Amino acid sequence: MKTIKQVIQIGVILASCSSLIGCGLRSYSQDNIPVSPSVSATNPQDFKGKRVSVIVMDDRDSNTFGTKVGNYGKGGRIAPSNDITSAIKNSLNTSLSAAGAKVVSPSNSTKNLEVKIRSIKYDAYRGLLHGGVTIETIMYARVKRGNQTLYERRYLTSEESAAAHALGGKSQQWNTDHINDSISKTLSKILNDRELRRLLIGG
Repeated sequence: MKTIKQVIQIGVILASCSSLIGCGLRSYSQDNIPVSPSVSATNPQDFKGKRVSVIVMDDRDSNTFGTKVGNYGKGGRIAPSNDITSAIKNSLNTSLSAAGAKVVSPSNSTKNLEVKIRSIKYDAYRGLLHGGVTIETIMYARVKRGNQTLYERRYLTSEESAAAHALGGKSQQWNTDHINDSISKTLSKILNDRELRRLLIGG
């Protein structure tokens, strides 16, 4: 007959095994991330009454962001669950409209803000005891009037966070929040670039 101590030990072992199996399965399942960035513009009064058009292009090498860490090498993929260009354009348009700008369709007579998504990468790695996740977003933005480029610049956001590799990395909610945060910070850098703003809303 098993003692109470033995029963408790067996329960702990079973719970640990269940947790490891669950984490192992999560390591190899795909995370579908809804892209919904939040863009903030400082000095919103600068845009009041200004006609602005936004064009967003996706120039990434792959539609996935990266992969999680599995128990034996690479894990499941992390990919967007919606159209990235539409999500980013909607966020920019919403932010500009909230700042008082008049968002219009692109034309040769208006200043056009072109945003090119060059890279959104999720890089997970594992060490002997712990691992980590680096999320990097790169975008190019330029102000154009017709075929003339008035301004162009590269924008980068890169952040690293620790993760316990034995648990298969971060949760899907963590991945969703931090990928969107990286995109949001990059877009905010664009809208708050003083020279870009000056040329975009100037005469």
